[in-house]
Amino acid sequence: MKKNFTHKTQLLIIAAVFSWYCANSQAITIEAADMPVPTVNYNYDNIIGMAPSVPTIAQDAQWDYSTYFGNMPDFAAYHPETITLFTDAGVDVYRGMFKYFNTSFGYQMWQEFDFNENVIDDIAVDVPYQPNTLQPFTGNISDSIFILPQSYILNQPRRIVEFPFTANSSWNSNSRRVTEMILNVPSFGLNNAPVTHAYTWVRKDTIIAYGKMRVYTSAGPSIEYDVLLDKSSEYTLDSFYLAGQPAPSALLTAFGVSQGQKTNVNYRYQFYRKGTFAHLLGYFYGADESFTNPVDIYVHTDDIETYNGTFQVDYINYTTVLYPNPSIGNEINIKILGQVPSINKYTISDIFGKTIQTGSLENGGMGEFNIPFQQSLIPGNYFISLQNNAQNILTEYFQVTEK
Repeated sequence: MKKNFTHKTQLLIIAAVFSWYCANSQAITIEAADMPVPTVNYNYDNIIGMAPSVPTIAQDAQWDYSTYFGNMPDFAAYHPETITLFTDAGVDVYRGMFKYFNTSFGYQMWQEFDFNENVIDDIAVDVPYQPNTLQPFTGNISDSIFILPQSYILNQPRRIVEFPFTANSSWNSNSRRVTEMILNVPSFGLNNAPVTHAYTWVRKDTIIAYGKMRVYTSAGPSIEYDVLLDKSSEYTLDSFYLAGQPAPSALLTAFGVSQGQKTNVNYRYQFYRKGTFAHLLGYFYGADESFTNPVDIYVHTDDIETYNGTFQVDYINYTTVLYPNPSIGNEINIKILGQVPSINKYTISDIFGKTIQTGSLENGGMGEFNIPFQQSLIPGNYFISLQNNAQNILTEYFQVTEK
């Protein structure tokens, strides 16, 4: 019986390899003029199921993300500020966020950003009026908490970026905020009682690596972008007051909160380039301070330039063969002909980027790999990526059909 397979030829391109692997570069320096005020939404693709879980951390590194795409669009929205209180203070744009009390309860607020020649700061708070029922906590639909409308300039802003920055630059901030509320739970003797949620937003950023990065475009790999890798950590430390005094423990327990708790915890890596405030690529680890298990990986999709130079082809580096393709859902075989790269693991994912299966591989120098599926895959389209530690070596597409 004749086997169906895909045949993909990898070409060694002299011009690209010379610039990509051999050239030593200095870290760029990003000035205020390199990060203009946002005027439109930033569009991203979420590649959480495709990219390695941790980027390479190195000086003069080469980050090639040109094969990673998730077809999971997302965006970051910034809006021009028009309120006089804020524009007089230097606010250029604002952005919405949700401030948490706990994992299931909190309130909406707006962050106010000032872009100037020295910094990008979150300098003010705007909280809209928000009436909320407390039925999930007290069982009584008439019990309520009212988030009062409030707008104010911060005494100490939250530092987002400090100019100029380059390799080993760092900045940090501790920004205290206060939100006033009215609590109404008559059965507990709380009749329109004043409640204060005070919190300090702690943030630290350090440029820990630099180098060049390629990302995916539908027309092929992007040009090499000079980037700086920012390691960022932030969280809020929360306190609660009732009528000007620390809230009693019974009230805190009822709301599932505690004095000094950490919320809005966010650990991330962000790759910055010149020309935009949007990160070219960002790893978001949520509350994972070890920076190992991302909850999202976003790549910027606006104004990405595709490489269209003239390449000089020297010789065939290697060829990959997948079979059977389509598979009936039990296994896939990969054979690499030519110069076999070093490979020690694999990842199978669906077209939405969800990881289906991972495992280790032994190269053995022969370049032949048999990968049984741990469970039968449903009919559909899949990707298999071969890796060397955290670096992706190649990604191939295959189909699964019914038996």
